[in-house]
Amino acid sequence: MKPKHIGLGWVFMFIGAFSFLTGYNMLVRLELWELFTTFYTLERVQLQSFFLITIGLVTLVVGIILVAYGVFSRGKPVLEPY
Repeated sequence: MKPKHIGLGWVFMFIGAFSFLTGYNMLVRLELWELFTTFYTLERVQLQSFFLITIGLVTLVVGIILVAYGVFSRGKPVLEPY
């Protein structure tokens, strides 16, 4: 992996953090909404928020791995020439 791919890792981390925070915000608003109402017809919003949180965490971890691997492999050839 070339050091220029560190930028790709940062993009993944930004997208993952944004997705995670969006899902978490939806979940918090859902819990506040259920606190003031008595009907539970918001399972779809809850499912969407869990999906966003899961996708956000996975993307965030992939971005962290890309950045870490790009930083630690800087200056070393990834594939050895034959």
